Amino acid sequence: MSRNQVFLSALADFSSAFAALPEPQKTLQKLYITDNPNPTGQKEALDAASDGSEYSRLHAQYHPWIREFLQTGGYYDIFLFNTSGDLVYTVFKELDYATNMNTGAVACDRPGRRLQGWACRPLGRVQLLRLQALRPEQQRAGILHLRPH
Repeated sequence: MSRNQVFLSALADFSSAFAALPEPQKTLQKLYITDNPNPTGQKEALDAASDGSEYSRLHAQYHPWIREFLQTGGYYDIFLFNTSGDLVYTVFKELDYATNMNTGAVACDRPGRRLQGWACRPLGRVQLLRLQALRPEQQRAGILHLRPH
């Protein structure tokens, strides 16, 4: 996956669009969690919010493909983090969506600590981590696709 051009493009595009949003955490959680018409546990069914933002345009472009990749691979979720540690994309929009691995919901858990250590690795590498479970309720592995500082 770390060599898959779709993921590399999605990460770069989502990172730029995330940075352009006013209050990205608040904005994205409202659009993709709070205002998402799908029930909890099915938030991934929304291909894109209708706010007209560049982020939502990109979400409509990438999300169906990434969601299918997740379903085909049997993963719990797929997470894309930007160079600042912001979770700029996830298939299942849970409360860690749009938070920061250094200061947000995942900062103090085991994967968050693992990611913080990863961020100190050499520049210029894209890293793929396959984690067994980010939280106890998760039964399937997740994929974290990250680009270092």
